[in-house]
Amino acid sequence: MMQPPSPVPRYRRWAAHLALAVACIGSVATSPSAAPLQVSSEYEGPPLGLTTRATTATRHFKVRVSAQEQSFDRVWVDVTAQITARWSPTDPNNHEKPWLLTRMYIPSDDYSGPGPGRGEVLVLDKPDQPITVEAHTGASSECKSNQGCEWTVPVEFELLPHAAEGSVEVAWKVMAGASPEGATTLPKGFTVQVSEQ
Repeated sequence: MMQPPSPVPRYRRWAAHLALAVACIGSVATSPSAAPLQVSSEYEGPPLGLTTRATTATRHFKVRVSAQEQSFDRVWVDVTAQITARWSPTDPNNHEKPWLLTRMYIPSDDYSGPGPGRGEVLVLDKPDQPITVEAHTGASSECKSNQGCEWTVPVEFELLPHAAEGSVEVAWKVMAGASPEGATTLPKGFTVQVSEQ
């Protein structure tokens, strides 16, 4: 006569349930998330120098968006400039703290952003130590997908007056992201490029 199968011990049942739950959590955690409808590009410009006698500098870079599909009419462009400045005073015993102002904006007919008057101020309070700040701007602009579109974006640097005598070395790079407005999927060949003019 066959013996009935012996019951599974309770701790084994709990261990099996726990292993199944952990496997499910791992499956959810490693599932690919929905990709955002945005593409991005980065450009690192050559360093520049400012002094208390040559207090301003401007660099112009171009953001270009293109695509192969006609599935959108407008594009949102988001631009970030990362600025790292190093202050070298002529007199190391002078403890004045110069200020570096950075302005960046997207000029366009329908631009509704803060405009060229706004900027980010970096207080250079540590001689010979790099200090970093980020400036941001963005715009929603008309952009026919079959034609592409581009913006020339100035980034302006200014060592504010009355600083102690010395020089500032400025390293900078620009990151641009672009999104097709109203699109549910990323159009074929949708790209953004950043270059200096």
